[in-house]
Amino acid sequence: MILLENIQKSVSAGIKEEQRSILRNISFSVPHGNVTAIVGPSGSGKSTLLQIIGLLDIPTNGKLILNGIECSFKSDKIATVMRKEMIGFVYQFHYLLSGFTVLENLLIPMRIKNKNADKEIAFSTLKKFNLEQKANMVVDQLSGGEKQRVAVARGIINSPKIVIADEPTGSLDRRNADCVFEVLLEVARENDTTVIIATHDDNIAKNCDQVFMLSDGYLTKM
Repeated sequence: MILLENIQKSVSAGIKEEQRSILRNISFSVPHGNVTAIVGPSGSGKSTLLQIIGLLDIPTNGKLILNGIECSFKSDKIATVMRKEMIGFVYQFHYLLSGFTVLENLLIPMRIKNKNADKEIAFSTLKKFNLEQKANMVVDQLSGGEKQRVAVARGIINSPKIVIADEPTGSLDRRNADCVFEVLLEVARENDTTVIIATHDDNIAKNCDQVFMLSDGYLTKM
């Protein structure tokens, strides 16, 4: 599960080094197998919040606990290990490796995790997104929607305990967006995975287990 207690994030602003608050005393939890949406206007801090949960950013104050492990934010090495072992990331932009095939892009995170690069698992994951026939295509040949679905497949390929998705359907049409969301729901239900999604898509938010609004640095449950 994910547990945040009084998370704050401030950054320096202006020549006088004044502090600007991005996140203000954020406290909430996401249980195992739960899909939670974070909504709010652009620039409200959704990405910053997800980066802190994903151990890619450090809060100014507060406590973060991931699957029973309190994150001290004092060791880059420990954070790297936790990300590799526990967390899958999906972003609005696909960040696939140009010049590599779809299959090769999926096998890379498996190798990084020191797992056997199991092609059967890769093909099975691609099938969830109706992409198995694209496995041997170079990603540069795919459409934008196909690239994004491959990116989501890559994010879940290692069966992470936590999936963090930052606007994963922002560049997709309705059909592909629904496909991606259905797979994330399936991952949560079948693998007891904790999923947290930042989204502007009301159709996705209303079908999540819980929804929080982030605005002016404050988080409220809807």
